[in-house]
Amino acid sequence: MKEFEEGLINIIESVKFKHVRNSFQSKLKADINKIKQDKQLYIPTDKTNNYYKLNDTQYENLLNKCVIKEYRKTGAQATHEVAIEDKNIAERLDLTDRIETTAKREAFITLKDHKSNFQNKPTCRLINPCKPELGKVSKQKISHVINEVKA
Repeated sequence: MKEFEEGLINIIESVKFKHVRNSFQSKLKADINKIKQDKQLYIPTDKTNNYYKLNDTQYENLLNKCVIKEYRKTGAQATHEVAIEDKNIAERLDLTDRIETTAKREAFITLKDHKSNFQNKPTCRLINPCKPELGKVSKQKISHVINEVKA
């Protein structure tokens, strides 16, 4: 057993690594460094795998335009009231052990580069990641009621 262990240690110690320079990996590393040092934002697109560079003000303007189009402005109290109402509904339906509270996360946009006139007037899709899970439950309940009515 001792000879086996010594042989294994010798094999491990004799392993040598060779630094291989590949043009693709070099270009990839250069691109990554370029992206990390860039001050502009890289915004994903809606239906394609493209990314577009925008500066902070352009991104904020597009985001605000999308938020204003989809939502109306309320205070923190309204958000708190909605959270309490969601909690009460979950308790009434005995779903508190399966539904987590909604985390506060920032909304973001994806650009719609497949639309016509994109270069002159960019449009975007608003992604709101903090929608409550209770909406999924209500959808299931409504579809159950619809199926009962149809039957």
